[in-house]
Amino acid sequence: MSGAYWCIGSLKLLKKLNSEKTKNDMLTFVKACQNENGGFGGNIGHDAHISSSLYALLVLAMFDSVD
Repeated sequence: MSGAYWCIGSLKLLKKLNSEKTKNDMLTFVKACQNENGGFGGNIGHDAHISSSLYALLVLAMFDSVD
């Protein structure tokens, strides 16, 4: 999740993040990392962790999808 955050942040700063497919793929990935307790794991199937949850929320915020 941290890698996703840093890559997406870099692409956004470079104004290279304009594909709707990329956005949908990333949102699908982030939502698949969410556990039953509401937290996010670092990858699909990983236990929730506070750092991963923060990165996941930051990724969702970059795509205006925190809802």
